[in-house]
Amino acid sequence: MSMRPTVNETEAILLQGLSSDEAARRLAADGYNELPVVMKRNLARQARDVVREPMLLLLLGVKQSAKAPDQTHPLGYGRDLYFWSFV
Repeated sequence: MSMRPTVNETEAILLQGLSSDEAARRLAADGYNELPVVMKRNLARQARDVVREPMLLLLLGVKQSAKAPDQTHPLGYGRDLYFWSFV
């Protein structure tokens, strides 16, 4: 007497895989399994992405905060870096 579990009918079908007819039907309904096509980026789109990056604002803040003290800001522009980091 064997103690092996019996495989029911649905498990047997799953183990067999798809038939040719079923594969053709799914291919017609769903199409090929492909990765999406990446759009080429033109110069304007790349420039827009660079401007929208937060790193550009941080670099602007570093440059602004490095200014020397003047008449309107006797202690310098050091706190401008905090403003640009929050923007």
